[in-house]
Amino acid sequence: MNSRHRMPYLVGLLVVIMLTLGWVGSSSVDKVADLTEELYDHPLVVSTAVLRIYSNVFVMERAIKDIILSESQEASYQYRGIINRTEDAILVEFGLVEDRYMGDIEAVRIARRSFLAWKPIRDEVIRLAMEGKRSEAAFISQTRGVRQTEEIEAKIQVLRDFARSKSVEFLAAAKETRSKTIRFVWLSLACALILAGFVGPQGGPSRSGPAGA
Repeated sequence: MNSRHRMPYLVGLLVVIMLTLGWVGSSSVDKVADLTEELYDHPLVVSTAVLRIYSNVFVMERAIKDIILSESQEASYQYRGIINRTEDAILVEFGLVEDRYMGDIEAVRIARRSFLAWKPIRDEVIRLAMEGKRSEAAFISQTRGVRQTEEIEAKIQVLRDFARSKSVEFLAAAKETRSKTIRFVWLSLACALILAGFVGPQGGPSRSGPAGA
């Protein structure tokens, strides 16, 4: 096959490579975008919500201690209000985690049940403290209360560790997609340049005809 007959095939192959390059690039961008969206919609949202639960448990613990130490009924009511509002916020966060969690939902429910099991202990401590029985309230808080909060923290840590592992998994997938795309782009560009080199020179002599004609 002479140069004139071969050139349309080379041009066609060049067009196919460029179209494939565009399609693969577009598909890879879409995949990375989807992975990033899933990362923000699931693992990062869950991880952030779990951190808020974790920190709010400490807020409640601090408020309980303040009630035990408080000598003012008015201040005790204020601290109790903080506990109630924080409890509501934690339950909302648990709902968010359950909705977005990508692992075993039972782990979320176990953590929430552990948190709910803390309420009767808290209520008893608050009641005793507001009745002036601070030593009894402190004893319950430092024994049953501490054991329950440690259990809550352990269950929450399970959720946080899973969300972290999923975040790492999603990021690794996005990086791998990006690396493969870059390699394919460079390979395709190299092939396109080689074909362009063939196509360019082939057309010149065939159009000009023999010298001196």
